[in-house]
Amino acid sequence: MKDILNSVWKIGKKNGISLILFEVLYRSAVTMTAGKLMDWSIRLLLKRQGFSYLTAENYAKFMLQPLTIFGLFLLAILAALFMLIEISAVFWAVQCSVNDIKVHALVMAKQGIINGARFIRRHPFFWPVYMLGTLPFLGLHFIIWEIINVKILEFTAIQIYNLFPWKWVLVLLCAVVLTGSAVISFSLPYCIEEGMRIKTGLKKAAARLKRRIGRYTAGVLVMQGMTLLAAAAAYLVLSLAVVAGIYLFMKPSARISGVLVYGAQAQNFVAIFSGSAGIVTGLLSVSAVYFRRNPAGSIKASSKGKRARRLIYLLTAFIAAAEAGIFAYHVFYVGRVNNTVLDSFKVTAHRGGALMAPENTMSAMKYAVESMSDYAEIDVQETSDDVLVLLHDSSLKRTTGYNGNIWAMTYQEVAQLDAGVRFNSRFLGEQVPALDDVIEYSRGKIGLNIEVKNNGHNQNIVSKVVQCLEEHDFVDQCVLTSMNYSFLQQAKELNPDIRTRYIMTMTYGGISDIEAADFFSVKHTYVTGAFVQEAHSCGKEVHAWTVNYPGDIKRMITYGVDGIITDDPALAHEVYLDEGETQAGFGRLLQYAIK
Repeated sequence: MKDILNSVWKIGKKNGISLILFEVLYRSAVTMTAGKLMDWSIRLLLKRQGFSYLTAENYAKFMLQPLTIFGLFLLAILAALFMLIEISAVFWAVQCSVNDIKVHALVMAKQGIINGARFIRRHPFFWPVYMLGTLPFLGLHFIIWEIINVKILEFTAIQIYNLFPWKWVLVLLCAVVLTGSAVISFSLPYCIEEGMRIKTGLKKAAARLKRRIGRYTAGVLVMQGMTLLAAAAAYLVLSLAVVAGIYLFMKPSARISGVLVYGAQAQNFVAIFSGSAGIVTGLLSVSAVYFRRNPAGSIKASSKGKRARRLIYLLTAFIAAAEAGIFAYHVFYVGRVNNTVLDSFKVTAHRGGALMAPENTMSAMKYAVESMSDYAEIDVQETSDDVLVLLHDSSLKRTTGYNGNIWAMTYQEVAQLDAGVRFNSRFLGEQVPALDDVIEYSRGKIGLNIEVKNNGHNQNIVSKVVQCLEEHDFVDQCVLTSMNYSFLQQAKELNPDIRTRYIMTMTYGGISDIEAADFFSVKHTYVTGAFVQEAHSCGKEVHAWTVNYPGDIKRMITYGVDGIITDDPALAHEVYLDEGETQAGFGRLLQYAIK
């Protein structure tokens, strides 16, 4: 392992600055291009295939469309091309270092394109698969960050995770993929530097790894660990700089919002750095292993080194100045909390206030009222004898301990179960309440956000809920909510005066055609300022769920949402009422920045 680290140090010492500059410029350009292209592609595919909006409800149907598959195929080829150019450029710099030649970032980019084109000519059909095969090993940092921050990737990862009832199978599959990706990555020098066929390079890499896999694995892990530590240190330093700048130059009333916005930007910057550093350190490790046994081929250095170096420095300075200018503009001219909706900001107790009482029970409803929530969000399903009750899951096992589905039980059977003791012994004897009882309790005290669940056994549940609301004269004091858009359409057909809210998990596409929804209820991690503005331009409100962290509540207010759904209404009110506070200290701001 020590030998590998020494080799990496020697390789990086000669052209380390050039590698950093190349990665800053290349990764910035690629990230900006890829992000815009992915967003544009998804919107175009949605439009071409007649999908108004991408939601959990139509996700599988959209992804399995032939045009979508073809679009994803083209995006994958483009990602492989970006990867090939980057790998070829880094390997060129490594080869120059081994030959004791100084190389500059523009030359690296040029040579990356040339060598990448040569590789494609040698492997015209298999090169994209081969390049993408390196991603799990070389780009693990980058992949994790992209999944966390690109919402359609996050949603896809969740769906894949849910496909495996036995999680150990998924873990085993990931281990196999990482192992295969490691072999592919260690074969890169043979295939790119020596021009071997892919099959031959893979055999040589597998043989090399088989002999000293422990040493090589330890070396790579140490390098990646050092990269993570460097990224964490960079994140802390950048966060301190952001908070210091905001504390010194931004108006006190806008400091918290500024920290949330620019703290997120700092996080994005460090994520790009971490992903780039992870790929480079992985390639340096691979190169160190390769050049310990294989001599470097002779190459010629570019004669335009000084000119290239000056141009790179100018480009880097321009990017830094542009970022600083944008930051200053927002500090002095924007950077303020969106106060246009604060007067009508609504707090909704999730499942009645699930943090302090058993969810979807009368005790939860009482807590929602006591916490001065504007609404209580409740989940409604029906029993086998057509009684509407409050229940989130189809099964009663999680909340009552009884392993039975709601549609297979009568209300009398459900009423005998204890819905409180599993939460806390203080709630022993708490029952699963009927919707009728909850409506009568709520009248004049609190509004109801009634989510109608679709469990596949309740096709007529919407008409029953609407009838119940009409019989209790409760239409004006509630909102009918669902992830199933057809449920909202049915409700509007039955009673146009009923207000409806569409639950969304993603924000791709256009919302102007979603006419059956008066409000949008969006998972807070998917809410953006642009989406809120679009909804408001259509005359519709946006409510974010489930928001339990003070920083996220602040961020939602900054984006201009009309309300939040939370397990802790008391905290939401506290944060909301303190939005105008001007005494937030440096330490408190830093807590928001590094959340």
